[in-house]
Amino acid sequence: MAEMKDKKTREDHILAAKEIADGQTVFLWCSDKKGKKTKVSRSWLAYTGRLQKEELSLGWLKSVHPDDRVKVKETLLKAGRDEEEIDHAYRLRDQYGKFSWVAETVMPLKNEEKAEVSLSGAGRLLSEEKGSHPSFCSQGEAVPRPAFEVDEADGKLLSVSAKEIERMPKKELTSPAWLEVMLQSIGDGVIATDSKGKVVYINPAAEKMVGIAQDAAAGSFLGEILTLYYEDTREPLKFLVEDVLESGRRVHLTDSMVLKDQKGHFLPINGSAAPLRCSNSETIGVIIAFQNRTEQKKAEKVISALSYDYEMIFHGAQANLFLVDVKEGPRFEYRRLNRAAEEFAGLKGEEIIGKTATEIFGEDIGSEADKQFARCGKTKKKHSYTAERVFPSGRRTQKVTLTPVIKEGKVIQLIGSSFDLTEQRELEKRLRDSRAQFRLLFEDLKDMACVYRFYADRPSGPVLEVNRAMREAMGYTREEI
Repeated sequence: MAEMKDKKTREDHILAAKEIADGQTVFLWCSDKKGKKTKVSRSWLAYTGRLQKEELSLGWLKSVHPDDRVKVKETLLKAGRDEEEIDHAYRLRDQYGKFSWVAETVMPLKNEEKAEVSLSGAGRLLSEEKGSHPSFCSQGEAVPRPAFEVDEADGKLLSVSAKEIERMPKKELTSPAWLEVMLQSIGDGVIATDSKGKVVYINPAAEKMVGIAQDAAAGSFLGEILTLYYEDTREPLKFLVEDVLESGRRVHLTDSMVLKDQKGHFLPINGSAAPLRCSNSETIGVIIAFQNRTEQKKAEKVISALSYDYEMIFHGAQANLFLVDVKEGPRFEYRRLNRAAEEFAGLKGEEIIGKTATEIFGEDIGSEADKQFARCGKTKKKHSYTAERVFPSGRRTQKVTLTPVIKEGKVIQLIGSSFDLTEQRELEKRLRDSRAQFRLLFEDLKDMACVYRFYADRPSGPVLEVNRAMREAMGYTREEI
């Protein structure tokens, strides 16, 4: 068995060396976000002459030029930390001990389910420092130097190199090796079948969701390892492969679908199944891609609960609440009214949606409201004012407070609250009128009368008022008394 594995490894190395010589592939690898590699392509192994197990974790750094190791490792750490694609270059040692420049693109891949970041890389051999490699050139043939320059000090590509590296690795992204790396790295589950519905491929994400490994799944009918049900009724989804093959069209797996894994657990998913066609458009099977919606379902429940709470608070508040959207112009359009505001104004929410205050209340009253909205939007601060308006329910006085909602430095909405001051203003007017009437009656009394403040701990308090009869009898003015 060991001899067979060694023979297979040697054959892989020979094939990969031929691919490199023909310029048909790139060096591919996967790692965690710290640059600890979990897999390298056979082209890398063929070039370096090392085994897969020797290159795992940080073992691959032994194939990198000693002067470049620190900078290469820092580049991978930066790509994993900042989650950004980075182009760089370094020198790689071949199995004969000679170093050649490699232009490489490092790309972060995020697993949404685990919220983890991994890295993948694609690099191409650019040149050799000295001589030529017997595996890549005919005897006596010079290696053509590509149009690139490398800064010897830090291993970074110069302006010409940046264009070269942008062009060279990425044109290989459709190669089988690169697609294999991508399928192994993505968080979506992918299963492929032949035309009879038997599984020929299942990626790691699908293995985890379904609960079965590639070796065990291969050759099984899809329905034996992937059982789908409608979430509400728990009725099984039948004939998925048959429907796709017969119609020749994509079948969508809606959000109402659940997957039953090998342990009997149900997992909410969505995705699609589509015909798998070869280059001559012949349908050779079906490919199913699906996503784990567990976290999404949890988020939906939280959002639903928050939405319910919001509606209860919004419509249960005694204050009049309203929302105004700030559009370009600026134009201030009413978006919502709570029930208290609808009753106060005598308007329904659907009657005001998308309209400005001027369009609702007319030029005289509405234009003043729009001015107040504009002031709040310009200052980006809370703003209060008192307004008197004529509603279908009558003329009302209200105190309005506007609070701006700011996103990226721009006011996108105003939250308004108002309190009805109509009855309070009426009571204040009646109190003023009562005081005026009392003053007239008090002043015209024929008997002497005065008003003074009484304190329980004092014999007498200050005089507050005296009428005309008392002032005349005492010979003093009101101010003197």
